[in-house]
Amino acid sequence: MDDVYKILIAAVVGFALNPVTEKIKLSIAARDNKKKIINKLNISKEILANAISTLNRTCSLREAYINQNDHNHSVFLLPFIKTPNLHDDFEKCYLSLSKEQRKIIEVVIYGLAHVAKLESKAEKFDESLKDVLNETKYTDIKEIKAAHDRYYKRILACEKAMLYSLVTIRKNLELAINDKPQKNTDAENFASTSEELGISFNLSWWPHLHPEQNVSPTDITDVDRI
Repeated sequence: MDDVYKILIAAVVGFALNPVTEKIKLSIAARDNKKKIINKLNISKEILANAISTLNRTCSLREAYINQNDHNHSVFLLPFIKTPNLHDDFEKCYLSLSKEQRKIIEVVIYGLAHVAKLESKAEKFDESLKDVLNETKYTDIKEIKAAHDRYYKRILACEKAMLYSLVTIRKNLELAINDKPQKNTDAENFASTSEELGISFNLSWWPHLHPEQNVSPTDITDVDRI
């Protein structure tokens, strides 16, 4: 009986060490990780939908404040853009993804990093404004308004670039989830996003946004030169 057990144990160990078995294990792990990343893509898509709506309204309110003479304004709500980490799961399930999914998810990861940099830059401008207001003695409300305008213009440039990027990223998330190629123009992405989220975009913010063009947000803003 002991010999039988030894044979069975040897067979199990041999199976576990078999290269084919290792490939099967890797395949199963890749499939599980693919499910994880698809789930994260869906969560990210929902988060960005809310972020786009919030940021679109904030851009409109901030621009309205800059264009008015009155210093009073509504509260500028900041969007929540904290999405699940995609990088690790992307690497783990890379082989189980289609060529299109790999390409699009790479673009999404890069895009989210770009948005994070813009968000950080906007936060620094806001902190600089607070420092200026605390360190400067103003005698006229117009001077206070001018200080706000100066920094709000810089923040608004960041927010518009963020909004443009988020619309593109969200549509790419949708494509990656459904494993579809990128075919729509940026103008079509804005049109479909507007319909899906029930919001209106001020397309004059991006003068180079035309149906026949596909323009990167970094090409149509001078935010990096502010």
